[in-house]
Amino acid sequence: MDPGAYQRDLRKMTLGEGEEVEIRIMRKEDAYTYGAIKHYWGYIIRPLSEWNGNFPTEWHLMLKAMFLPEGKTSIAELSADELRTYKEQCEVYAHTAHPEAFTLYR
Repeated sequence: MDPGAYQRDLRKMTLGEGEEVEIRIMRKEDAYTYGAIKHYWGYIIRPLSEWNGNFPTEWHLMLKAMFLPEGKTSIAELSADELRTYKEQCEVYAHTAHPEAFTLYR
């Protein structure tokens, strides 16, 4: 990690009076997993749900049934590489099968 980058990023932040900040310190692999799961729910599941009105958990269960590796029951069980593959498969499927769900996100 570049200590100078941390200082530069910190100076760029302009916080309002009483605004709170959250700082996470985690292993690089865990940081990837955190970001990948946020991307999955925010940029794959949410547009699908908003497009057709199904609950996000319904889309999640369907995608898990289609792409979760055999023997796994949750995306939390996936390694970083497995999660990357799972997320890519879900994203390709979602954009190919339901492109209209993503017209607002382009």
